Parts: sequence; C-alpha cells; structure tokens
Amino acid sequence: MKQNTTKLKNNNAMATSADKGNSIVILPIQQYKQKIRNFINNDNFQTTNTNPMKTFQGQIRKTINNSTTLIGLDSRWKYKNLNPTEPTIRGLIKLHKTDQPIQPIVNWRNAPAYKLAKLLTEKIQHFAQLPYTYNIRNTAQLIQELKQTPLTTTSVFASLGIMNMYSNIPIRGTKYILNSILTQNLVDQQTPTEILNWYEIITQQNYFTNDGEIFIQKDGLAMGAPSSSIISEIFLQNIEQIHLPTIAKKHGLTNYFRFVDDILIIYDTQHTNITSILEDFNSLHPSLHFTKETEKDNKINYLDNHTHRHQENIRTSVYRNPTYTDTIIPYNSNHPPQHKYVAIRFLHNRLKTYDLQDEEFQQEVNIIQNILHNNAYRIPTQAPKNKHKTQVQTPPQTHTQSNTQSNTLSSQIQQTHTDISWCTFTYTGKETTFITKLFKHTNIRIAYRTNNYIWKHLYQNTPEPDKYRQSGVYKLTCPDCGKAYIRQTGREFHTRYNEHKRAFHYNPQQSTYAQHLTENRHSFGTINNIMEFIHLQKKGKHLNTIEKFHIYKEARHNNHLNDDHTITINKIFDTILTQLQ
Repeated sequence: MKQNTTKLKNNNAMATSADKGNSIVILPIQQYKQKIRNFINNDNFQTTNTNPMKTFQGQIRKTINNSTTLIGLDSRWKYKNLNPTEPTIRGLIKLHKTDQPIQPIVNWRNAPAYKLAKLLTEKIQHFAQLPYTYNIRNTAQLIQELKQTPLTTTSVFASLGIMNMYSNIPIRGTKYILNSILTQNLVDQQTPTEILNWYEIITQQNYFTNDGEIFIQKDGLAMGAPSSSIISEIFLQNIEQIHLPTIAKKHGLTNYFRFVDDILIIYDTQHTNITSILEDFNSLHPSLHFTKETEKDNKINYLDNHTHRHQENIRTSVYRNPTYTDTIIPYNSNHPPQHKYVAIRFLHNRLKTYDLQDEEFQQEVNIIQNILHNNAYRIPTQAPKNKHKTQVQTPPQTHTQSNTQSNTLSSQIQQTHTDISWCTFTYTGKETTFITKLFKHTNIRIAYRTNNYIWKHLYQNTPEPDKYRQSGVYKLTCPDCGKAYIRQTGREFHTRYNEHKRAFHYNPQQSTYAQHLTENRHSFGTINNIMEFIHLQKKGKHLNTIEKFHIYKEARHNNHLNDDHTITINKIFDTILTQLQ
C-alpha cells in the first residue's frame, strides 16, 4: 500500500470512488479537479470572498434559543455545534456516463446547521406527514405492483429523471406548501412558526468549499443537508397531487412510480408518445427539468430491476450496472462477522423477495455464488430442488441467543432494563469479540467500527485539516518546569490557547494553567511550544473518558496541574498504563 501511495503522489494522481459498482477510480489530480469545476460552472453557484460560517453559526444559536416550544431548555446544547466547519464537496466518478462526470457529495456533518436540520426532518415527519401516493419504497414493491399492472401489446415502459433535483427545488414555494400542510393539520400556532423559522435559516445556509474557494448556491436545497430529502418530497408530492391526474388522463398513463428523482411510467403507444409526455413534464414548473430513457428491445432498467416486457407479461431480473464489481468484505479480512454478513444477507434477502422466475432466479444464484467464491466465502454444495429453497446459505444471525436458556435470560433482561444503551468498539480481532461477549446478558448492545479500510492507505488529494481548528483533548506543558495541564474542548484549539493566554496576562484565576505560571513566575510559550493535541474528537462521553485517562496518566507521574479532587483510583487505567510501559 505504501508503494501504491508513493506511486500516486509521484505521478500527481489520486484515488476516489466510482458512483456505482463499489470500485476505486485512479485518475490525474488535475482531471479530478476539472470535473469538480465543470459541475460547479454548469450549475447554480456563485463565489464569495466572505466566509459566512460565523454569521450562520450565530443565526443557528439565536434560532435554537428562540425555539421554546420544540426545544427544551435542557436540550438546546444538543443542537449547537461548538466547532463547526464549512461543508466540503467531493466527487464520485460516473463511469457509466458519457465523459464520466461526477456525482457530487457534500459533507455537511460538521456544518453549523447540521444538527438542527436533522431535528427539522423529524418534526416535519411528525407534524406534516406526507401521503407518498406515487412513491415506491423499494424494488420489491415495484416488482409486485408491476405484476399487478394490466398490460397490452402496445404498452411501453419509459423512465424519467429529474436533473440536479436538490439545486432546483424552489425554496419560497416549498415553504408556502409546508405552511399550508401544518395549517391543515391543525398544529398549534407556535409550532409552525418555529418549524418555518428553522426552515428559513437552514435553507439559507447553502454553501460549500472547494480548493480554497467558497461557493454559494443561488437557489435550491443544500446538497448533503439532512433536511433536503424531506423538503424536496414536500414540493414534488405537491406537484404530483396537482398535475399528475391531468397528465395521466391526457396521455392515458397505465402506471406511474417515483423513487426520489427517478420515475418509471407505463403508457400506451396508441394514445401518446414519450416526446409529448416529456414536454408536459418539463412544463410542470420552471425549475424542474426532466430527461428520458426509453426501453430497448422491450427491456428497461430501473433501480436495480431489469424488466423485460413480453407481450402482455413481464419478466424481472436483478440489474447490475456495467461498471459493477463483485467486491464485498472478504471472508479472511480482519472485520467483525456482523459487517461481513451484511452484504451476504442483503443478496440473500433480495433473492427471496424479488419474486424472480425460475431462469432468472437460477441466474442470480449463480452470480451470488461467484461473489462468495471470489471473496473466499464457503459455498453450500447441496442444491435445492426449487427456487423457494435458496441455494445461498443464510449468514448466521450473530445478534441472537444460541439456546433457550439464553433467550429466556435475554427476555428477563429486556423486562428489567427498559433503557437500552449502545456501546461502540473498534474491532481489532478475536480479542475484541471476547471482550464484547462480557456484555451479552446485559442491557448494553454492542456495535463495531473498523479503521483498517483501504482509504487510509491511498492518496486521495485531500488537504490536511488545520490542527488548530480541531477540537478534542489537549495538553499544555509549562515551559519552565514541565508540568502538564490536560483538558478537553469542543471549540477550536487555538481559541482555548488564546483564552489561557488572556488569563495569564489579565486574570490568572480563570485558568489553572495560567495560575500556576503566575504563582511560580514561569513564562508563557507559543502555541507550537506548549500545546499538544492528544486526541481529536467532538465532545461526548467518549471524549470524557479520554480526558480522564490522560489526566490519570500524568497524575501517576506526579506531573499534572489538574485538580486532585477530579482524580480517583481507576484499575482499568492502571492496567492499560502497565501494558503500555
């Protein structure tokens, strides 16, 4: 891996993901940047010389503090980001498209409005429930409805796609629709006011950074924002409810299905044609633009379903993009079994729920067996007699109890422990499994994460983050005596450094570290000399534990400046420190 990384750097190349197919794309850095630039230039963005993040952060704080109905006083801190950063854009390469453009991915997770946007989604789903009349949940539902749709010899399939959907949803018009839904649902007066205030603030924060520049979207929803999906549904379902019955009657549409921004229609060629249908869809709203794809040889692909129209019947099979790879987590990789079996369980469940005909069923079984074989999984040798007995072995249900006694004990625990807690472990091997088994009969549920993924070893041309703008646990060391002060912060490290420095000069009582320096007439050093970043992370229980551990570590060497009353004997910390020696 190190050789590959070196080779990429020496050739000014980088690695990124393909949009579909679970594959890695290696391309010149300048070519990747140009693809990002082409997307920005062709869409609804403009540059700005002013970073709006601090203004947005202030607006979010003010909005949260004013939301007295929907956010309790004790819960406001949950929706404030102490150390936000600008959303960033990256691109997944569309290998299956002409000129291989990008699928933009905007990382909004640390944006000022991220947490409030998630809350807005929850409140809209509760107070403004949508009918989802024309939506399909998944391919299994699509297949069932297709088989119930009456077809004739002149029936034809076609798919429509909404171009750049998020960036073309009208903000003001959708806000009016949302207000109407809340009013119709007889929601109290204050609740709609707060929800619409959130809507206004969140939809204004529509920007991202790329290569040192800040871009603001003129209209539309923010890519990457948790609320964009539900807001776009509000607008699209309103359009469908108003206009779709008229279009369906005019063109005699046999059926209509929509999944996010992909639409599948069935129409009769004796009554209309796809060109006329597309013209009417493109006239629905000035900001909406649709593209079309017609069936070829009586076949069409929609989602992961391949539909073959044969006279008045249809046959379905699983569709895989031409750039698809059969890569899943290999059996011999150092990952938790739960992660490995997710992909196999998905393939197995899809095989059972898609109601495939015998020929297509056997074809899919063979593909799955090849996938398992290529990733070193064991394949059952005994074949079933019919498709209702799946030839692919169902992965073990690793989260269930293994015997009746365990099930009984688990039921008793569920009755006595109503509060289920989750704990996350970084998986390193069988040792992690052994430790987590200790929680088997408790009210603690275990989840695993891994850090041995390939992206850590490949050069991605992502700039190193400014460490002084990060948050987490830091250590201040006295430049004269070497004693250490350990603390955590949810804000930027340089902000905390400046606060300690200000306390040293003007009010030492505000900082234990500054108080030590002034009492002993020690000097105050530069941030590079006295400040060490021990652990980078957002505030939370895990960060509390990291902070306590490092304070305890310094205390064992009698080298700390923290309050002695916060330090108690901890046998777990003692064991870890002994092993580290």
